Amino acid sequence: METNTLKRVLAWILLAGFVLLLLNIAIFHVLIVPSVALYLLIAIFFIFSKSRLAREKRNTVVTGGQQAIEQEAEKNKEN
Repeated sequence: METNTLKRVLAWILLAGFVLLLLNIAIFHVLIVPSVALYLLIAIFFIFSKSRLAREKRNTVVTGGQQAIEQEAEKNKEN
């Protein structure tokens, strides 16, 4: 399996788990204290990782743009 596909599958699994966590807190009320603690940990992680994720996204955009420029240059060399 490709790395990008694996990341997407993992992201969907995490999203489904997060939705189930919110449903548990809002509706089911099973193990409410650990659920709220887990929700707070996720929120804190999101707050502190936001700047790192923004840097990675910016680097990906720059790298992706550089790759597009290199591919265009290769096409021009062939012609």
